[in-house]
Amino acid sequence: MMRLWHHVVKGAELVAALMFAIMFGVMILQVVFRYFLGMPLKWTLEFNLIVYTWILFWGATFLVRERENVAFNLIYDHVPQQVRRVLAASSTLIILVVYAVSLPGNYDFVSFMKILDTPILHWRYDYVFLIFIIYMISVIIGSVVRLVFLFRQGWREQL
Repeated sequence: MMRLWHHVVKGAELVAALMFAIMFGVMILQVVFRYFLGMPLKWTLEFNLIVYTWILFWGATFLVRERENVAFNLIYDHVPQQVRRVLAASSTLIILVVYAVSLPGNYDFVSFMKILDTPILHWRYDYVFLIFIIYMISVIIGSVVRLVFLFRQGWREQL
């Protein structure tokens, strides 16, 4: 199972790197057309904004682990491990509930956005924002998994 997850993460890293490379190439294309050819392209900014949004949520979905997030741990670091366990479980449960409760409304909004297109590329907005729904589902699944591990033997590894 860990080997499969390793391949998934490596694939996600490859996709993120490819998106960055495409975004960089489009930026270079815009510079060349604007400053060397005097013919600015309209679509490049919109394209890069969409790709950047996808890169952010793609990375948050597949590449950033719980321990790599920025955390305010002034109290957390100075309490015993049992209290850390309760704090970790509580905060994870809060995140799980908030994301689970807000998922249907966010899904409805994103699916409603199919009636609108982006101004220049004319891509449907539901496709543009689909990555946010994928991200929310991954946070919910990750929170459930973390809670399960916090209530099993070996829970100290989750702190």
